[in-house]
Amino acid sequence: MKSRFLITRALDSLDLNIQYFSKGRFLENENFMTNPFKVHFEVHNTDIENQNINVKFLDAENLELSFTLKGKEYIEIAKIGSMTTNEFFSALITYNEGADLKNIKASNYFFKYKTDYTIAYEVISTVQIFPTFTCKSTIAINYKSENKLKAKVIVEAICDEFIKYDKEKKTESINNIISFLQEQIEYYGSDFNTFQDSVKQMRIATGFVQPSSQIQLILDKTKEIDNELLQLTYTNKTLGYLENYLKTKSS
Repeated sequence: MKSRFLITRALDSLDLNIQYFSKGRFLENENFMTNPFKVHFEVHNTDIENQNINVKFLDAENLELSFTLKGKEYIEIAKIGSMTTNEFFSALITYNEGADLKNIKASNYFFKYKTDYTIAYEVISTVQIFPTFTCKSTIAINYKSENKLKAKVIVEAICDEFIKYDKEKKTESINNIISFLQEQIEYYGSDFNTFQDSVKQMRIATGFVQPSSQIQLILDKTKEIDNELLQLTYTNKTLGYLENYLKTKSS
């Protein structure tokens, strides 16, 4: 359950590669699913990964991107809704529906790009999975994050993925059983056909092709033998009587 495979599958649908933040005088807040703008991002140099990229809105159409990398500060002006490209990345920033442009201009924002591997590692390092005491077939999933909405969404995604994976494994097991039964049916079906062929050959060899006719012939033959036996018994008794009579007369 805590494998990188399952966690990565669970996180794939959440679009977590870009993390958005707003900066106050003392605190930084992650704007998970509440950020007023969206960044479409393509990496050209991996040095930019997990680096703060500041966003300052100059007016409704222009913004400033700035970041510091290896002690050097980079600043560039970009148009909202247009792709901007440099040696480290390409980025396109658009407003989300319902964005308050006045409030955006007065606020300070930054975002980070993280790879799928990094995101999965962070979640795996934090998530806790353990069985409940009330039911052996139930597990509890605990994930800690400063953003409660983010924690809720990630836990729900992991739960959904676990249920999906469990169904896949059960389906795979059922399919294996069905395949095994089909193989057995085919195997024993073949044996049964071979047995039928053997019986047929035996009937032909012994003349026992039509059982009902053969049984009637046997019964008729038995009756004939019984009649012959009865006749022989009668003849034997008659001869015995005649022999005794002749012996008496001779005396």
